[in-house]
Amino acid sequence: MRTHTTRPFPRRYARLALLLCLGPWAGAQDVGAPPAEWHKGHGTARGDHVHYGMQTRDGGYIMTGQTAEDGEASDMLVVKTDPDGDLEWQRVIGAGGEHDYGTMVAEAADGFVVAGSQTTDGRQERALVRFGADGTIIWKRTY
Repeated sequence: MRTHTTRPFPRRYARLALLLCLGPWAGAQDVGAPPAEWHKGHGTARGDHVHYGMQTRDGGYIMTGQTAEDGEASDMLVVKTDPDGDLEWQRVIGAGGEHDYGTMVAEAADGFVVAGSQTTDGRQERALVRFGADGTIIWKRTY
């Protein structure tokens, strides 16, 4: 019967193991997060939250998520700001009393496409909403 023997841990690796265990706290300076340039809130007064946001080609930002109608339902929320965080446009899309929300946004050549979910005839379906650069809804599709 063969027995397993362990070799002693080489001393030269002891410091490396300690550094790996301590990670960034071992001898590193904490530089912290960069300071915020601005902090602004947009949306409705109905318990909104964002699922996805991105910087746009014009330097501004676009975000999508949902509003909370009454704790039981939600509407899709899309907010577009300028580079300083000032509101350019905002859209709330949904069928009252249903669960509608945005989960992703992509920038197109002349606007944006938001993916999410919308309720149609009592059925929750995947949705795409195409917006112009000015926030005009060009089309809505459910799948």
